[in-house]
Amino acid sequence: GEEVLWYGRRVFALDGTTLALESVEELRGDFPPARNQHGKCHNPLLFLGLAHDVLSGVAVRPVWGAMYGDKTTSEQRMARESLARLEPGSVVLGDRNYGCFSVVWSAAENKHDVIFRLKEKQAEKILGKGAGQSRDESVVWSVSAADRKTTPEIPEEATIEGRVVILSKSVGGKR
Repeated sequence: GEEVLWYGRRVFALDGTTLALESVEELRGDFPPARNQHGKCHNPLLFLGLAHDVLSGVAVRPVWGAMYGDKTTSEQRMARESLARLEPGSVVLGDRNYGCFSVVWSAAENKHDVIFRLKEKQAEKILGKGAGQSRDESVVWSVSAADRKTTPEIPEEATIEGRVVILSKSVGGKR
């Protein structure tokens, strides 16, 4: 109903997490455990991607995959799949891990607006030098060769129009 709309739109937050599964051979094959300096860990790990409605708290059907092994997935890949499941015209919030071309492109393709934090390196790619200074700027973000290598379905000439807002005042030691 209207009580879960923000200015007439649904708002979703993207997030990813891992779940330790029961240590049975069948699950270990599909979801290999992590490794560390002491060898293989005990439990298989499921990598889970979620999109939660911010106002109701309800999650859409999750996306999952392996975090390790031959069939590994990424939070970005799971986010792209989640974006396709959301109602067109939604607003999507995400942390710096989702502030990459492939996820923003997928959101645009699915008719969503996004508010994502960007890593400083991403902001510099988009804005050039001086990206650390406070600003609010209209931008055109072009797909890079590296983006196309990891997500070849994005067209070579792909661009995204948007805004980048940078606040250079530190809050808790971070911008």
